[in-house]
Amino acid sequence: MRFAVVCSVWLLFSASAPSHSATVIPQVKVILQFENPKSASAMRAMEDDVTRTLRNAIDVRFGDPASALTGSAGRLVVFRMTGSCTMSGAGSGAPIPGETLASAFVTDGSVLPFGEIRCDRVRASVMHAFGPANPQMHEYQFGLALANVMKHELYHMLTGSVGHTQHGVTKRSLSPFELVSDVPIPESAAAAMEESDSVVQR
Repeated sequence: MRFAVVCSVWLLFSASAPSHSATVIPQVKVILQFENPKSASAMRAMEDDVTRTLRNAIDVRFGDPASALTGSAGRLVVFRMTGSCTMSGAGSGAPIPGETLASAFVTDGSVLPFGEIRCDRVRASVMHAFGPANPQMHEYQFGLALANVMKHELYHMLTGSVGHTQHGVTKRSLSPFELVSDVPIPESAAAAMEESDSVVQR
């Protein structure tokens, strides 16, 4: 049976972790699959925030599907980016509380290295935070929101946990205003991600 670990708006996010003493930071290659055109500035903001926030725990490298098989050590995760991943020229309704923004797929209790981020729903949350006027002015904030969603799902994928922390980007829910903010990752979550090479997926 397959289901999904989800993050949603008022925003589902992840759990506890042990202390660590790793000397080698694990490398993770993130492959992004887009179904529609995207905002280059939003994607740059997303990638910069993910790599900056997680740099002490994991070494994140981004690539497209064509680079999935090229020589890079470490773990591989894949995100399908659905909808329109840009704020420009795209209308959006109000976010729905509890609506799924992203998911990491789970099979037989194991969190898989495959997930989906729903750009249309993330964009609706950004527009809720800033209002509907001039949405193209908020590509950076859109990228930050995507980054927060991605960091949350990476926590699930790399640690195998379906739980949530009490604070930070890996907690169970974030408001639309938190979603576009610089939300820290708890030390326990970062430690669990750093130790992800030793996690055995069930």
